Amino acid sequence: MTGDQGVHVFGGHFERNAAYSVRFDRASYNTLIGAKISSPNAHGISIGFLDGSSSNTVIGSRLEAYKTGFVLYQDTSADRQNTVMGSYLNGRVSKGIRQQ
Repeated sequence: MTGDQGVHVFGGHFERNAAYSVRFDRASYNTLIGAKISSPNAHGISIGFLDGSSSNTVIGSRLEAYKTGFVLYQDTSADRQNTVMGSYLNGRVSKGIRQQ
């Protein structure tokens, strides 16, 4: 999602992507609910919040990264109010992402 606002994705299975399974790029106020997202590549990232993306929410999803990869990555440690709620996380999470 590049520059998108107000996009809501319900369900789905995202996997086998080389870089990002889901990438929020300059995107704000988007929601991802009940998805299964896995990044089997050692360099892959399940969800990336990039280029100032803010106020995006992931709810009730299963997020997995390969071995020591990032399951959630944000390009800056600044708090941009990207939130993950009630989700299963298996992998590393970068700073600045709210987890509830």
